[in-house]
Amino acid sequence: MLSIEHYIPYIILFGILFLSLCFFVFRLVVKRNIFSIGDKILSVFQRFKDGVFTILKMKTKVQFLLHTFFINFVYYFETILTFKAFECTEHISAVDSLSLFVLSTYGVVVPSPGGMGTWHYLMIELLALYGIAKDPCGRAYAFVTHGAQDVLFLVGGGLLLLLLPIINKNVEKNIH
Repeated sequence: MLSIEHYIPYIILFGILFLSLCFFVFRLVVKRNIFSIGDKILSVFQRFKDGVFTILKMKTKVQFLLHTFFINFVYYFETILTFKAFECTEHISAVDSLSLFVLSTYGVVVPSPGGMGTWHYLMIELLALYGIAKDPCGRAYAFVTHGAQDVLFLVGGGLLLLLLPIINKNVEKNIH
């Protein structure tokens, strides 16, 4: 039986050929503006570029970047803690946790409500690459992690929603 290492050169070659084909099709569609798709694609890229460069124009860019880092650090730390909570995943190192955290993020990017389903599927498959059985451990990990985040959002968001009038009252006093 051949191992995955045997297929790596073929996978890389296929990936390069596939990306090259996508690039040339993309250029053709944009250049010829087939069905006005080219204009739509260029518009999406322009809006993305404008959004990224908005950070440079912000007055509070350092705060924005620190909050972004902090939020992602908390997600990463939560990933590590949840790995330690399961006997079948407690051996996963911090570096492996980081790679799983980053790769599983693509499951949230796929257009689905909050990564529901796509994140779970991707995390279960990624854990299988680390030798974790898909059933029950991979599924349990994915659902407990996502469920814990949902509970945190609901409880934290609900509390902050209740505190918002008090916080805003104090802010209004400081403005006037």
